[in-house]
Amino acid sequence: MSLFLDYKEILPELQILSDNFDSIHDEFVTNRESLEIRDFTDQQKEYITQNKRGFPIQFNSYLDAKQTNSDIGWHMGALSYHGVFHPCNAMYLPILCQTLSSIKAVLVAGINVLHPGASLDWHCDKDYGGGGLNTYRVLWGIDVPVEEDKYSIFQMKDESGNVETQLFENNKFYTFDSNTTHRVENMMSQPRTVIAMDVFASKSLAHINNKPNVFFRSML
Repeated sequence: MSLFLDYKEILPELQILSDNFDSIHDEFVTNRESLEIRDFTDQQKEYITQNKRGFPIQFNSYLDAKQTNSDIGWHMGALSYHGVFHPCNAMYLPILCQTLSSIKAVLVAGINVLHPGASLDWHCDKDYGGGGLNTYRVLWGIDVPVEEDKYSIFQMKDESGNVETQLFENNKFYTFDSNTTHRVENMMSQPRTVIAMDVFASKSLAHINNKPNVFFRSML
């Protein structure tokens, strides 16, 4: 059984992102230089080394991280938290944010950039959205260049030490339990960008009440 889950069995509503991929991708490429993307390379390396878990990005740790144009390491840009969209990025990505807003079960979303030569060692994560046992992590390829014989990989490892590897691709969903041990590495010459989301499974939607539908309101 694969450690990578089928998003259609977890949250089929994500299909609307795939349907709008061309517009979302073009919007991102056009506006990428204007986005607020913060550098968490050192935080991730230190935290994973000490705890075997990914660095917990919260409001304060996001604000404390450096905003930089560096082309090295692991970076994250805020998009939404419980339906509240971060204006610094939402103003440049209205198609993406409107699409995310239409998916009720998305708890938190961000822009994740892994630069050439960068990796995160084996670790697991807590969900960012506070959903607990009913939540899953989803990575969706939004800007993954195609290079001959060069790839960006996502690996998962089960309790027996068996490793499963998938290649990042544009408009592909990677759905998994964030408590599963995993790692990523970019062996290409260009950055790999995904939208990272924590979501409720569809069967849990009945427990989501009064999620706000707010645009261009600060999450900070």
